[in-house]
Amino acid sequence: MIEERFRFEVLMKNVETSLKVLAEAHVAQVDHLHRIDGRLERLETKVDRLDVRVGVLETEFDKLETKVDKLETRFDKLETRFDKLETRFDKLETRFEVFASDTQQRLGRIETHLHMAGAHPQLSPQKPTSGTSAKRSKKH
Repeated sequence: MIEERFRFEVLMKNVETSLKVLAEAHVAQVDHLHRIDGRLERLETKVDRLDVRVGVLETEFDKLETKVDKLETRFDKLETRFDKLETRFDKLETRFEVFASDTQQRLGRIETHLHMAGAHPQLSPQKPTSGTSAKRSKKH
């Protein structure tokens, strides 16, 4: 019985030593978990702040996107107006060319008619010889 008691005491010391080791390991793990929990809370706070900032950026981006869409619409309208102006100028240019051609033909017929009818030399169109004489002949 003494021997059994001795074995029991040895066994109890071993269990006690093992429990102390386990308790110390448990305390170390709990401390480690507390430190990790603190770090996670700080990270969560930072992520929350970043989330707010991203939300603000998304809002600003949406506003900018809306403004760019409005600008694109305005530019499209301006482009349409410029296209219409270009078409009008092309039509005016064509009309002017037709007018100039018709005027040249009429002037040619008038000159021919005046030369054929034996027009007076002073009445027939004079060809200017210099810039100043051209201005004088236009006034007569």
